[in-house]
Amino acid sequence: MRLRQRENMVILAHIREQHHLALGSYGRPRMSEELKELGLDVGHRSVGRLMREHGGQLSQAFTPVYSLYR
Repeated sequence: MRLRQRENMVILAHIREQHHLALGSYGRPRMSEELKELGLDVGHRSVGRLMREHGGQLSQAFTPVYSLYR
């Protein structure tokens, strides 16, 4: 396994943990901030890519409900 793959797995594990703790409400910008506060040197584009690639595993907490009445 390559070094980049290992680093991505570690970052993804932190993303999953933070996603769970935040009840799924964190997007890429806030997730990037949280990971930097944890001491991980990761860019917002990498976080966005990992969240996009593993989006099915990161469940959404909010589903928009559209009203029939306006």
